Amino acid sequence: MDAKSLFGPDADPQLISDVRAAYGEVFADADFAQFAVLPSGETVLLSRFKNSSAAEKAWVNYLRVAGLQAGGKGDSHRGYAITRPVGDRVYALPFGTMLGVWTGADDATIRARMSAGGFEVPGVLRSAKLMQPTANDSSGAASAARQPKSPLRIACWPLRPRGLHAHCRGLLF
Repeated sequence: MDAKSLFGPDADPQLISDVRAAYGEVFADADFAQFAVLPSGETVLLSRFKNSSAAEKAWVNYLRVAGLQAGGKGDSHRGYAITRPVGDRVYALPFGTMLGVWTGADDATIRARMSAGGFEVPGVLRSAKLMQPTANDSSGAASAARQPKSPLRIACWPLRPRGLHAHCRGLLF
């Protein structure tokens, strides 16, 4: 896996850990579960499972184990956003056979990190008001126009003119 293409250009491969054993049984059956700590203090956790049911089950269990199951907004189709007691935001989304969890100071930071890793924030998040735009959010209307219509196309590293990145083929189904 190319760390910079998944986690952003500032990702340091030495700060990426395999966390399959770190959350009890949550990621035990994952093909991979990589956790990146980024220089700006954000984190990204990406994992892949054998099927979408396993990814959704891991999403539920991750929220439970991390103590995030109450107080947030969303569901497994739109993702789940919550403010943690320390004040930062978490966004967790199962999509296809993948589960992604992004943290950042605010929603704009999470959207920027998702974009830096090649993911698109689904338009449904804005319309469902799971994540609110902020004054310093540069993802505004221009990016809203290019948002995918289907939550499954949030991107496994979005489609490029020649198709998916090589490391992403076959991950969605």
